[in-house]
Amino acid sequence: MPWRPVHDLGIFIDALTSWGISIIISGHWAAFHLTKDWKVKKRDICWLTTLAIEFLTYFLKDMGLQNTHLPIQSDNQRAISALDKGCSQNYHINLSICCTYTVFSFLLITPQFHYIMSEANLADPISHRELDPPEKQLPTVRATL
Repeated sequence: MPWRPVHDLGIFIDALTSWGISIIISGHWAAFHLTKDWKVKKRDICWLTTLAIEFLTYFLKDMGLQNTHLPIQSDNQRAISALDKGCSQNYHINLSICCTYTVFSFLLITPQFHYIMSEANLADPISHRELDPPEKQLPTVRATL
């Protein structure tokens, strides 16, 4: 049994190389559209998913969440594996993992990554440009500690 409480905030992460990344927290959403020059050598769907989780940490910080175990759901097994191990053979993914765990450590959050099928991923439609109503959009965050 974890020594920190578990807070299931209904967190879902998704990425789509043709459009962008999406985050769902407690039924609220954020979407980030990719620039045309995002794709460089070694940046792929796994990196985008890892980046989405990094962005998630900044939302959690702004929400004041800390000292908890936190379930996070994604349909990218490779990204989950890299985050669970804390490293990858990919330089870009490693940079994102480092930033992600820096924020998680600062907030005393222990992530619990769970693989789900794409059909069950509530963030999937958002990353396909099917945006929910604007009143459900997460507020903009600052990426600082």
